[in-house]
Amino acid sequence: MTVVAGLSCAGNVATGAERPKTAHEPPFTVWDVQLGGQVTDIPERDLAEVACGTNGGPPSRPLDNLADFNLCPPEEDGSVEIYISYDDEFEYRALALELPTEAALHAGTTVAGHPVIVSVLVKQDGEIVGIRVVTDTRADIRDRRRAASLATTLKSRYGGDWACDDKEPAAGEEPLSGIFIHQNCKKSDARHGVLSLETRYLRKKGQRGHDPITGLRVKGAFESTTRFEQRKP
Repeated sequence: MTVVAGLSCAGNVATGAERPKTAHEPPFTVWDVQLGGQVTDIPERDLAEVACGTNGGPPSRPLDNLADFNLCPPEEDGSVEIYISYDDEFEYRALALELPTEAALHAGTTVAGHPVIVSVLVKQDGEIVGIRVVTDTRADIRDRRRAASLATTLKSRYGGDWACDDKEPAAGEEPLSGIFIHQNCKKSDARHGVLSLETRYLRKKGQRGHDPITGLRVKGAFESTTRFEQRKP
């Protein structure tokens, strides 16, 4: 979708196009997850935190290790969501070496410089059946504002044709800076499985850029999000 682009300018299934890691990138990221593998194959030494997920939201119950995934409540389809975060050692290493671009790109748990919440979807037998990446609404206003642009990066990563549906504003929803985006996209192929991508860039009902009484600017009263899922076919 041009508006979104304008914001940014069987067996194991791969999660994305392979590429070499940089020297200051975490040794394990969500793109290293192999669908169809076992959750316990993920190297816990390369993670900072493991917890029960909350449908793409902040972590809930902390887990001592990945083998405890069955302590988390299942989702509607029976799979369990496991929240993971990356080791931030590599961000600080890049800062120490005066490599600000590398530090920004790999600061904490990020994708293409966007703060994200990452989780792995697991069946009751421990098989990984999906991954979930959602822009983090706890980020600062600047990062929140540009969160919808991550969709363009993800579309490019997986290539090919996406089938997209652009939604009309729901009751009370309004454009943000003259732009309204609520787009759902899907794509599937033998290599990557079933992909879904939701992008939102708008003001929700009751959100305003300025206080109607004082006229003062209201900071952060908007929604700009990207939600991505990849699942086994």
